Amino acid sequence: RDFKPDNVMIGDDGRVRVMDFGLASVAAEPREDDGGDDDVAGGRSEPNPLTRSGTVMGTPAYMAPEQHRAEPADAASDQFAFCIALYEALYGERPFAGATLGEQVLAVTSGELREAPASSSVPGWLREIVCRGLASDRAERFESMQALLDALVEAELAHEVDERQPPAYVFVVHDGRDKQQVLRLCEGLIDLGVRPWLDMWEAGERAERQRALAEAPAVIVCGAGEHAEVLAARIARDPTTVYAARLPGSGGLGDRHADVELDEASWDEAVLALARLVGIDHERRRWLELEAARAGVEAGALSPYRGLEAFREQDARWMFGRDAEVASLLDLIRVGQTRFLTLIGASGSGKSSLLMAGVCPMLRHGVLGDGAMWSIAYLRPGSRPCEALAHAIVGLDASGDAVEDGLKIKRLRAELRDGHDTLRLILGRRSQGRTLLVIDQLEELFTEAGLGGEGESEEALAFVRNLLEATQELTGLDSKLWIAATLRADFVQRALEIPALARALQVGTYFALPPMSESQIRAAIERPAARVGHRVEAKLVDKLVGAAAHQAGRLPLLQHVLRELWARRDASRRLLREAVYAETGGLEGAIATAAERALAELCKQLGADAELSTRRLVTRLVHLGNRSSEDTRRRVALADLDEDPTTRRVLEVLVGEARVLVAAEVDGRETVEIAHEALLREWTTLVGWLDADREALKLRQ
Repeated sequence: RDFKPDNVMIGDDGRVRVMDFGLASVAAEPREDDGGDDDVAGGRSEPNPLTRSGTVMGTPAYMAPEQHRAEPADAASDQFAFCIALYEALYGERPFAGATLGEQVLAVTSGELREAPASSSVPGWLREIVCRGLASDRAERFESMQALLDALVEAELAHEVDERQPPAYVFVVHDGRDKQQVLRLCEGLIDLGVRPWLDMWEAGERAERQRALAEAPAVIVCGAGEHAEVLAARIARDPTTVYAARLPGSGGLGDRHADVELDEASWDEAVLALARLVGIDHERRRWLELEAARAGVEAGALSPYRGLEAFREQDARWMFGRDAEVASLLDLIRVGQTRFLTLIGASGSGKSSLLMAGVCPMLRHGVLGDGAMWSIAYLRPGSRPCEALAHAIVGLDASGDAVEDGLKIKRLRAELRDGHDTLRLILGRRSQGRTLLVIDQLEELFTEAGLGGEGESEEALAFVRNLLEATQELTGLDSKLWIAATLRADFVQRALEIPALARALQVGTYFALPPMSESQIRAAIERPAARVGHRVEAKLVDKLVGAAAHQAGRLPLLQHVLRELWARRDASRRLLREAVYAETGGLEGAIATAAERALAELCKQLGADAELSTRRLVTRLVHLGNRSSEDTRRRVALADLDEDPTTRRVLEVLVGEARVLVAAEVDGRETVEIAHEALLREWTTLVGWLDADREALKLRQ
């Protein structure tokens, strides 16, 4: 790279741009001059890779020590050049003295920085950051250019003088159609030290939202919200803490003056300006306490990471990094040409979380902007899919009387089994807007319900036919039903072998979920911690990103290890530390480490019976394929498990302490299941049990 002031241009719009992105050819040997703007290289004039070792390339005055030593250049070398240019802009001279090029090179490689001029007004915190970027050892510089830029912003904000008490939260008023832009704005505010109150992040009814607005210490208005009278009263009470922000391409403010104009060209600067207007909490010391109070738990019991469990609607405030995929899915629903959307991805790719904590809160809070109210029902097919569907539908308009609702479910299950148009007719009679039916883990039709093969389940087939009838091309566009299902990628072929299900998939829309990128993984790591006023060490972030980005099936492993790291955080410094990472077992080993630790504790407490009871229990929670790669988790009613004291204690530890099992009430029954299929791959003890007993377990199954 060849970063230098000559390559930096300021456009008519005020934006700073780097115009030259590297050397196209090498030049002559370096001359003994002032080290200015001549490009230097050893060897012939021919194209060379920018990071070639053994060749000196670049502008000497802006080259890093490693470049002078003909070592490979990297991002740390760019950082060094950037800091030379920044130093020059701040002090009017370059940071390394020398009358000749040789003297300059010696100063650079030895790290001999000039002393700051006595008359300089550059603050000490700024010089400290710039000098770190100029460290002769690249390992001592910032972890990345982004880390350097973040340090500049954070330090500047921390040294600002603002006598105001930062608001405990700021209510964001907006038009639902702008929700995706507003979500991006709110994420940026969290990064800077502002706690936004956003409807899709908050559970509660309309009255609760009105109260939050009326009592808000500060308000950001991005457009016309649903509480015009409450907003008017809030403005009348204290107009000085109400701020207007105009979103790109939005007419939500009308003729109202905007305190901040948000646009793509200067988005980050505008968000920073808005945060300063509202008031930044630089310390964030109470953020964990405030989040815990909101959740109704003690601060010590709150974790910003989900571990092995999928994100649900109520967890939307903790899910970050999937904004692009949420937008794509909403576009498919908005177009509305098909009503059956299938989200396909590898196990552990975040399919369930994307739908439940990404798409559903957006729909429920008006992102489509058509005024329609959305009801959302969730189900997993399980072994009795028509019963699961009946539970979901009755739950939309539950009476609150368990006996009455139970009779409705029983009756509706029978109707669904007997009639393929039952679902369409039932939902067609609902007067309350639209319905989204979320079917999680569609593969359970094969693993649990017996769809396909010999002795095919009539209930499973009836379930599929009801879905198809309610969403088919001729009737679907007139119905009020949308279906969004998740399906593991390795079950697609089996799905296509079932004519009815193949038709449902083929007339609908596929969405193949890609692995998360590096920037998405960073957001998933850093923002949940930021929401509770904590940080994650940069080296730890880099390690986790390197282990999880662009790889299928790593998200539950990432969430699990983050939860472990949170439990072992440095509470006094509010920091998740890289030094603790190895103790957890790392990304691949953390789940197995937790499970083995729990098993060892059980053996210590219960003796020899503990391992046998654990083995019997967890192997019952697996639906076995012909080989281990085809195994899936299986939900079992607690009533069907042994009730001896040893089994009960095993359940208590694996559910409540190790969190490798999950207990929940499903369709009126207490159930237990393995927290995530990642355990079937990573916990080698369990894999060994399953392989050793595979034939006997399949016979019992």
